[in-house]
Amino acid sequence: MCVACLGQQHLQPGSSSSSSSSDLVVQTSPVCTHQTLSSMLLSQPAVAALHTPCNSSAAAAAAAAAAAAAVLVVSDLVEAAAGLISVLDDLRPLDASSFNAAYEIWKAIAAVPPADRVRILDELEPGAIFSLWRASIGRYVLDEGRSTQLFDEFFIWDDFPSQPGEVYTYEGICEQFTYQKPANPLSVDSSMQARHPRATPWLKPSPASMAAPQDRFRQQFFLANRTGLLHSRMLLSPPAPFSFFSFLSPPVYSRVEIGLTLVPNQADAGADVALTYPADPTLLKQQQAAGIALSKEDLPSALWPAPMQKASWSPLSFSGRDYMRAAGPGFYVGCGYRTDEAGNYLEEEHVYFALVRAY
Repeated sequence: MCVACLGQQHLQPGSSSSSSSSDLVVQTSPVCTHQTLSSMLLSQPAVAALHTPCNSSAAAAAAAAAAAAAVLVVSDLVEAAAGLISVLDDLRPLDASSFNAAYEIWKAIAAVPPADRVRILDELEPGAIFSLWRASIGRYVLDEGRSTQLFDEFFIWDDFPSQPGEVYTYEGICEQFTYQKPANPLSVDSSMQARHPRATPWLKPSPASMAAPQDRFRQQFFLANRTGLLHSRMLLSPPAPFSFFSFLSPPVYSRVEIGLTLVPNQADAGADVALTYPADPTLLKQQQAAGIALSKEDLPSALWPAPMQKASWSPLSFSGRDYMRAAGPGFYVGCGYRTDEAGNYLEEEHVYFALVRAY
């Protein structure tokens, strides 16, 4: 109610000021009824000024309601996308021949506003990343109509920086199909394991470092200043009680190669992106001789630690290559192929991960 309505009593038409109190009618309606009377006494600007508080309050209430509704809608979209990814193994489509899980997942992720897609990671159930990796292969067999619908406005290079100095940050989460300890593990608190329902991998930033159970990391993509080649660095953040080991886990740098590439497991067909690490000392020396090995001068910030000028590997796979597929705009699912002691690729050894761009 506006200022002019507060505490004001209006006379009914035909009544006079000398009428008894019973003839007076107090206007209690929330709708302002003084406009006709006041317009005879006040100029239009004055009337507008009196009504401004009413209009502002209504607009503010409407804006608040719209914002609350938008929050609910976004939350529903996040839950829908995460829910679909989490139940992939349980889906039984009526027409299996026309159902493509990769297509449905892409649409669900694309429906979430870009700034909110990172919330999907927090909603995923254990085993969901493994299921998403297997389902994402379906994108390669999409029919032309659905493929055009999904990728008409999508360009994979838009998910990565285009100029030196730019940094695109992705939040990551990883899991294993089963939980297995390394040969010489750090002592593990059983209560800590209970707080991690998914199979938490043991990650090892470099051959000389210690392994620790962790399922969260951050990946930052950038173009090298000298060569313009796309690179990334992985930042590990061990969970409690291993957080104090963070200083022993310097960033792990890798080269990013975009383009269809084969993966070690023939059944997995291929991937869209390969993260390559200088795991081979001979290859690293060749890169250094050719002047394309990553150096301190290539980094987008002088505050970043310099890349190690020695062989390093992926903390996920303990090898020189990890692989990713696009599962949605700014959303990638990947696999770090680990081998057993005999050099065989076993599904239960692999580390599956998801990366979502953070805005």
